[in-house]
Amino acid sequence: MTLNPQVDLTMIVVIIIAGILNCFFGRKFLKGILIFWGFVLGAGLVGHLFFNFFQSNQTIAYIAAIIGGILGASLLGAFVKVGVFALGAILGYTIGNMLASTGGIPPQLPILLGLGFLGGVLALFMERTVIILATALSGAWLMILGLASLLGTQFSLLAILKEPVILQQLNRRYLILFAIWAFLSILGTWVQFQITHRQKK
Repeated sequence: MTLNPQVDLTMIVVIIIAGILNCFFGRKFLKGILIFWGFVLGAGLVGHLFFNFFQSNQTIAYIAAIIGGILGASLLGAFVKVGVFALGAILGYTIGNMLASTGGIPPQLPILLGLGFLGGVLALFMERTVIILATALSGAWLMILGLASLLGTQFSLLAILKEPVILQQLNRRYLILFAIWAFLSILGTWVQFQITHRQKK
């Protein structure tokens, strides 16, 4: 089933706007962003489980995903510290996966989970830094996802983070998108640090 082109365009615009807010104002709108990512993570996890493991039909999987998204959004929205821990855990897990893949070492799940837990704990002690990094990186990714969709290109940053060697096999268009993601991530990090520095003054 394909969506109406107007619906597709609306979704792309929403993704880009969400990316801008995440990337440049992540810490300022932390609670709203945690609710957003709680919904995305909850819906993605529950939908994946129902569709792939429980072999549910599409309608049931969608309904379960929406319920999972609401629960995830409620959890991260109500318990900000849980959201901060989750951001740090995702960051730690992703960095560990990238380092292992870059070094040609098969990622070991117990080690990755340990790094994720360590990242979550560090996030509670380095809250500002971790929040800024996590929201800048994820916001830049959303913007690139929206841009790639407008260009009719499929761009899987998650696949690249899992297997960085993919970068060597990408054509120029994909490399440019990846470079823009890196630039926006750095810019978003810098802007957020400047905003929080001014707020402290």
